[in-house]
Amino acid sequence: MNVQDDIVFKIINEKGDEEKGIGLGVDREVYSMFWSDVSDSYLIGADQRVPFVRHDLYIPEWQAIGNILVKGFLDTGFFPIVISYSFIHYCLFGEFTDENELIDSFLKYLSVDERNVIKEALKPDATDVFQSDEFQEIMEQFKCRTLVKPENINVVIQEIAKQELYQKPHIMASCWADKFTVLKNHFKNPEDLISLYDKLEPTNKKVIALIDGNPATEAERECLSFFKRYIRSLDSSLLKRLLSFMTASELIIVEKIEIIFINNNNKSSFTRRPIAHTCGPSLELPSTYSNFCELREEFANILKQATWEMDIV
Repeated sequence: MNVQDDIVFKIINEKGDEEKGIGLGVDREVYSMFWSDVSDSYLIGADQRVPFVRHDLYIPEWQAIGNILVKGFLDTGFFPIVISYSFIHYCLFGEFTDENELIDSFLKYLSVDERNVIKEALKPDATDVFQSDEFQEIMEQFKCRTLVKPENINVVIQEIAKQELYQKPHIMASCWADKFTVLKNHFKNPEDLISLYDKLEPTNKKVIALIDGNPATEAERECLSFFKRYIRSLDSSLLKRLLSFMTASELIIVEKIEIIFINNNNKSSFTRRPIAHTCGPSLELPSTYSNFCELREEFANILKQATWEMDIV
């Protein structure tokens, strides 16, 4: 695949039928599903991950994955921020020169428990943590052969970070560096890359800012208020799920989500439901919710579904 090629994606559902949706919403969904699979199968780490060596993937396969990353970003704005910022920085600009940024990137690579132990060890007054079983197990996991003390903890963690984020995935970085040449037109310096990661990461406040609704009646104003309240109540996982329902991506890669109010008084609550059109994107929001709990229940049921079929052509 060449990044200049025009590609039309079609999705086959679980029944083997072709979904009717085409266009940008489908493109977002395809890239989102692809990177979800890659993240689980080919990347290692926690909040942020790096590629790891597998016997069944070599240079051609990693080059192809790099091509897909570039193609997805150029066509839809989708960028897999699950990949360690430090690793992408390494592909584009070389190693970090800022020690604090390197350590921060490494902490996101660690699990929550490991992260907390290392944060404790990095504190200026840390002492007992170095003798704890948890700390020793982490050092053993990363094959550290240095006697770690308060005097050298920063240096050791930086060395381990470079080992995990640069050295181990070096062959994959080499495969991607050449493919990333075109991205340098979009990321002229590391600050541009930082800005992209920050922009794409959803928060409750950011998602609410995307909502573009113009209620004309009191009922519509009240339902829009219910919906924003619902967004504020969501944890990170459900927030991403809602964003994916509305835009076909868990990342913020759209400028707005248009709200289309639907008055379906002739329908019972059993047939009433919000309908998302991901290509716009837009959301058909019923204006007949009598209270917040009704809206919350309907959206909760939607987000529990394993998949959604595209609703727009």
